[in-house]
Amino acid sequence: MTTLSSTKLVVDDLERAKDFYCGAYGFSERARIQAEMIGEPIDEYLLGVGDDPSIPLILMKYVE
Repeated sequence: MTTLSSTKLVVDDLERAKDFYCGAYGFSERARIQAEMIGEPIDEYLLGVGDDPSIPLILMKYVE
């Protein structure tokens, strides 16, 4: 059996997307990552639910 462990969404407004998913679905911020992917700067929020240590939702924005 195959299961889906996480979903990554590329968004235009990172803060607005985080506020929406946290407010509407009860996610909470686990970490924020600012890094590069193939030479492009990115900004990400890793979101989880309750005490579960998994990260089911990742929100990503290309900075430039």
